[in-house]
Amino acid sequence: MRIGDSACGTGALACRPIGYAMRMGTFFLVIALAWGEPVAQVDPAGAGSSSLPAQLERLVKAYPDLDASRCTPDLLVWKDGTSMPISPQVAGRTYDAQLANATIWDQLLFVYPKGWPFEIPGVNHDPGRLRCDAFFRKVYGATAMDVERQLVRVLWPPAGQGASVPFSSANGAAEALRNVGEELSTLASEIQRYVNRPCGTYNWRTIAGADRPSPHSFGIAIDFTLPKHIHRYWLWDRGKNGDEPVYPAEILDDAAMRAIVEVFEKHGFIWGGKWYHYDLMHFEYRPELL
Repeated sequence: MRIGDSACGTGALACRPIGYAMRMGTFFLVIALAWGEPVAQVDPAGAGSSSLPAQLERLVKAYPDLDASRCTPDLLVWKDGTSMPISPQVAGRTYDAQLANATIWDQLLFVYPKGWPFEIPGVNHDPGRLRCDAFFRKVYGATAMDVERQLVRVLWPPAGQGASVPFSSANGAAEALRNVGEELSTLASEIQRYVNRPCGTYNWRTIAGADRPSPHSFGIAIDFTLPKHIHRYWLWDRGKNGDEPVYPAEILDDAAMRAIVEVFEKHGFIWGGKWYHYDLMHFEYRPELL
């Protein structure tokens, strides 16, 4: 049963027998606890005082164009009056189906393991890889032209004086990347060499081997040409028979990458190296997961 399919206000409850009200109160308490449980390990204080589950509270805080006063566990409402369904998970829906057509609920499903060290991801544990296409088109632009109107040049000091990359100015993305670049430029040169060759930011395209849009289409992702031993992507590492690749566990001992990931995460970016379907050169602005 979807939350809110037969929602009623406190006035409606007041007109019902006390036993009915108590049963309904228990129902909503159970649903709220079920929603909040997956994220408690990351942010126990995130449950807040509003009626929204913790995941949705963080989403609303991370995207100020959402109208916090009107969002519900079933519906995102934007300040311009438009709305978008949350669509809780449907039982039996496969991971591939979620990936191909993710809902808002899917987008918030996996907990992103901020910090270092971290556990090697389990099968299909890809926090941030499930993306609701409609959500990102709403925030960053529905077409290439819409996205490009919001692109700005962001200085990238690790690549040299005056070097810059295009990035979306929407929702604070460009400002966050600017802060990352400035902080990384203060680190040792042997660390900066990991990020001195950006090899992709904005690019209106689909993901390799799929028909869904890449986060690069929205100007919120940046890739780097890393040292050869860690320039790794799961699709490149698949065997000839299509076997699933083995996660490159040696990355856990790479002090330079650790320093870089910690700076990116500090400013609202997730790292593709924390996915089962790993993408070690990929960073993506996803403040709702951090």
